[in-house]
Amino acid sequence: MHGLIRWLRETEIVQNLQRAVKGRAKLQVQGGFLSSWAAILAATLYDWQHPALILVPGSERLASFAADLETLLGQPNRIFPFPPHPTLLSGDTDIAITRDRIAAIDALHRHRNPIIVTTPFAICQPTVPVCVYEQSALTVRTGETHERDKLVEHLVAGGYERVTQVEAPGQFAVRGDIVDFFSPAHDQPIRIELFGDEVESIRPFDIETQRSTEKWNECVILPAREFIVGDTGQGTRDTEAWDEGRGTRDEEWEERIRGMLEREVERLQKIGKPEQARLLRQQVEHDLERLLDGRYFDGCDWYYPFVYDPLPTIVDHLPPDTIVVWLEPHDLDADAAALEERWQKILAELVETGDLLRPPKPPFVEWDEGRGTRDGNEVGQRAWDEGRGKDWDGEIPAKPKSIKTRLSSLPSLTFTTEVYDFTQSPVPSPQSLTLTCHRVEAFLSDVRKFLARVDEWHQRGYAIVIATRYPERVSDWLRDVPLTDMPPIVRLSADDLPIADRINIFPTPLSAGFVLPNERLVVVTDSELFNAPYKPRKKRWKGTAAVKSPSDLREGDYVVHIHHGIGIYRGVVRQEVLGKESDYLVIEYAEGERLYVPVHQIDRVRKYVAVDGGEPPLSSLSNNKRWLRLRQKAKENAEQVAKELLELYARRQVAEGFAFSPDTPWQREMEDAFPFVETEDQLRAIEEVKADMESPRPMNRLVCGDVGFGKTEIAIRAAFKAVMDGKQVAMLVPTTVLALQHYQTFTQRLAPYPVKIAMLSRLQSPKEQKEVVNGLRTGAIDIVIGTHRLLSDDVKFRDLGLLIIDEEQRFGVRQKERLKRLQVGVDVLILTATPIPRTLHMALGGLLDMSLVNTPPEGRRPVRTYLSVYDPELVRFAIRRELERGGQVFYVYNRVQGIEHVAERVKQLVPEAKIAIAHGQMPEDELERVMLEFAEGKWDVLVCTTIIENGLDVPNANTLIVEHCERFGLAQLYQLRGRVGRSDRQAYAYFFHDHPKRLSETARKRLEALREFTDLGSGFRLALRDLEIRGAGNLLGVEQHGFINEVGFDLYMDMLAEAVRRLQGEPLPQKVELPEADLPVKAFIPETYVEDLEQRLYLYRKMAGVQSEEDIAQIEAELRDRYGEPPQPVRNILSVLRIRVRAHKAKVIAITHDRRTVTVRCAVNLNLSNAALLRLYHRLRETQPAEVLHCVRYERDRFLIDWTELTPVQLLRLLEDLLAALPDFLPQELAAEVS
Repeated sequence: MHGLIRWLRETEIVQNLQRAVKGRAKLQVQGGFLSSWAAILAATLYDWQHPALILVPGSERLASFAADLETLLGQPNRIFPFPPHPTLLSGDTDIAITRDRIAAIDALHRHRNPIIVTTPFAICQPTVPVCVYEQSALTVRTGETHERDKLVEHLVAGGYERVTQVEAPGQFAVRGDIVDFFSPAHDQPIRIELFGDEVESIRPFDIETQRSTEKWNECVILPAREFIVGDTGQGTRDTEAWDEGRGTRDEEWEERIRGMLEREVERLQKIGKPEQARLLRQQVEHDLERLLDGRYFDGCDWYYPFVYDPLPTIVDHLPPDTIVVWLEPHDLDADAAALEERWQKILAELVETGDLLRPPKPPFVEWDEGRGTRDGNEVGQRAWDEGRGKDWDGEIPAKPKSIKTRLSSLPSLTFTTEVYDFTQSPVPSPQSLTLTCHRVEAFLSDVRKFLARVDEWHQRGYAIVIATRYPERVSDWLRDVPLTDMPPIVRLSADDLPIADRINIFPTPLSAGFVLPNERLVVVTDSELFNAPYKPRKKRWKGTAAVKSPSDLREGDYVVHIHHGIGIYRGVVRQEVLGKESDYLVIEYAEGERLYVPVHQIDRVRKYVAVDGGEPPLSSLSNNKRWLRLRQKAKENAEQVAKELLELYARRQVAEGFAFSPDTPWQREMEDAFPFVETEDQLRAIEEVKADMESPRPMNRLVCGDVGFGKTEIAIRAAFKAVMDGKQVAMLVPTTVLALQHYQTFTQRLAPYPVKIAMLSRLQSPKEQKEVVNGLRTGAIDIVIGTHRLLSDDVKFRDLGLLIIDEEQRFGVRQKERLKRLQVGVDVLILTATPIPRTLHMALGGLLDMSLVNTPPEGRRPVRTYLSVYDPELVRFAIRRELERGGQVFYVYNRVQGIEHVAERVKQLVPEAKIAIAHGQMPEDELERVMLEFAEGKWDVLVCTTIIENGLDVPNANTLIVEHCERFGLAQLYQLRGRVGRSDRQAYAYFFHDHPKRLSETARKRLEALREFTDLGSGFRLALRDLEIRGAGNLLGVEQHGFINEVGFDLYMDMLAEAVRRLQGEPLPQKVELPEADLPVKAFIPETYVEDLEQRLYLYRKMAGVQSEEDIAQIEAELRDRYGEPPQPVRNILSVLRIRVRAHKAKVIAITHDRRTVTVRCAVNLNLSNAALLRLYHRLRETQPAEVLHCVRYERDRFLIDWTELTPVQLLRLLEDLLAALPDFLPQELAAEVS
């Protein structure tokens, strides 16, 4: 129990509240605010053994209030946020929100005393009905009987999507007797393995590795989404409320949709909108087809009112013993009113115009009885009256009770800052308690001001509690100003009771402080002490998406065979020769020659990627001298590059620079004020940058990370550190728009400190530019952010200490020369969003100071990506959904000619949108003005060319629409898609293409690649790979591009890594070349065992890297874990691998076979005597029957086995045992080498 809770439980107000709760009375508490209410409620509900529903005003306060409760209660799985979907059209598209909502509903059914924290907006939105929850929720335990097909049916009925590999919540995969699924009930996906119909094991597994992590006795399958169609017979805990509704069968809700469609089509035709009527019919018919097929899509939850009557909400799931807590009822009403206003807007704009089918009632449940008519909502009322029609018995259905009315029947606590007038509310007037509570003033790091206030509190006998994320820092801060009469400081653990005459430091941060005079308690937080924003950590599932190999091969890819050169991969074939059946990679070379590569040699084949993305000439299979020559030249070049890098590194190590001081208190304070939770990558990069700055050698560090991953914050912290030591900082950016955005960010972050920041670009007048230049020369300006104008000859610095360069590769040759002069003796920090491959980072072995920031910030979600033939209805829907939530849209049309017609077409589709145009042929000043205005939110839609590909950061733009996507490369689409999804909002990318019949062959191929990999799949990973290789090419220099292109990037990286290690004197990793084992057995991975070719190739590549029997055991464990019991051909592969490992130890050169005989050839003449042969025979007899050993003959340097007399399994086991025993019979000198 948290110490604060222990203190408050002894107070009169909490004991009164506990009595009221136990007596199920209604009670009002007057006074206080959210953070103090969280503490009072945590103390009151600590022992409460029934559910509680807490209504918080406003979605933005929900996370911090729930986090405060969770911190103070310290009871895992007790607090469940039930957040709202951000728009009425977003539905189940936001996985994280859907998951939280379903988990809260599940807690009400399966937990004894959950506390649900929600808002009116969230509670009015429909959710999974009780009947669907009860049909979908299933607890599976080991030892129980479950048919595999029934489990699959259950998952499909629960809204799960079938995939080949589970990577996100709501997905499932089936492989033989193994069922993988990701339920909202768990933080990680689950693997159920069946033995027949019995559940043999239940194992959570890691998304990235797909390997099991532990064993569980049970798991829970929950509905994967909230809107599920199917058997919708209603069920609820509140039977009275549901008596008014009826369930609907598929044909009934289908009839309702079709009936409403006919009425709306007729209405639109009457008002002269036949085209709109046609499009509405087309869209609804398409939606119906998908819904009846059990396929869900963005916006399908719009059909909730047709399927469910009344609409299901979380209130239906509340047990009758639930207590309801109302926080600030006036604000709760305002939150609900905002939802209803939004509904009116959608109704007026989208339903009246025929863009959406009119629902029979609003797609949410009314918060307060009669609000629609009372507030003059004529549009909403008319929609209700026109749309609801008659129910199935021909009667007008009764209007369901409002949420507020239904909740008022439950026992409640009401908290208000002021006296709340209950006469206008259905909630009966309760008893009242007064809570005397004051806010804590902001001390803004002023320790003396804080200690003066502490003295007052101390004299009044208050317990003073500091709830902080930084207990050590707070202790040091307080001891910096020792006062004789200051109360002693004690650092406590979370469950210690505060001591009355002490300053109690608790390592548990809270959102805000409060003073409770009657309870003699003061709580102060980081927010008041240091102005540090509260950062509640959000729950996230483990892993985001499985990382597949960037070397995944697809038919038609260029590949490099290390011995034979560059060819085209033509797929995998299975062949049988002399009893041996296995898989082969087919590679086509010049003049149609083909090479069949056994899959156990797949490690000799790499995907070919060039720096410029070009296509290479094919090598000749019959004459590979040219290939060997190219390979040697590339190797020599890699050695030269490694040598130059080593020399550059050595020079940097001895160069003289400025050693910056360790962090100051201001530095720590400024960093604590960062309003987001830093990622591990970000923190590591910050530490690396600071370590470089504090060393006496000049820093030259590259920080590489996607836009929005926190590179700017790293630059701000480095700049502030430099300014604290009296040095000036220059930040060079490629565009004026970026300069302004960075200037605003720096200014906002460093506003509380005496740091003078200026901008230098063409946006300023000559007079302003002159003032900045003078300020830099005199030292009046600490930080300047500018474009290449900073490189002009008139710009001089008084004492430049740090140069930050954003996207260096976008500056020209002359600008880079000027940059080199600026850099002498100065610390340099280079930021780039062009990804750098980890292989290059590893190959250079620390020669380049490079920090990779690859982790997306907390709350960042994958961009939902869609591919479609151009569809004006989908364009309209996408734009309007974004505008409804106050966002902006990028609309990309990559031809200047005709772009104005496109903008006009968009205007006709969405007349209310404010639309701007941007392209590269506009005057530069005008282009900059439009870009800035869009970034500032003055335009809703920016119709533009790929000019937005780099250098524009608009977190409010979260929908991207691209016309004619078949004209773009994958890498270009990847970068365009990176323009959206930079906030914690769900982002969308729509790629529209022409009808396939009108496309050229090249465009069709691009479209196929896109169609196959639309989501966060390997297609975009491949695009990322292409960008990484360009980044590597930029880093290594243009002169290396030719050599990299000759042999492919991967092989060049291997050569570079080897050269670096050799020059540094490090031992080179030696891969053991195992002897070949050509055996007459079926050894392959059947499609029935591993269905996905990509996964089969991944496993073959893993098998090709085997060096020891431990490696084989790990592969076997992975196979059993992920795919179940291996079939015989897979067991044969593993046996062949063991034979090859043992053959290497036994000094066997090769194992071959012909029509009758398997030959095991040894490296030396063994000269086994009869006595030795007898010993070997007796050793083998321990595991092998005599009839098997009779098939073996020995000659001087070989063993001959008549395989026609043996089964494949007997042959493999014989070879395993023979080769395991053979090292003991080698000549003495060889035996010593083996041991």
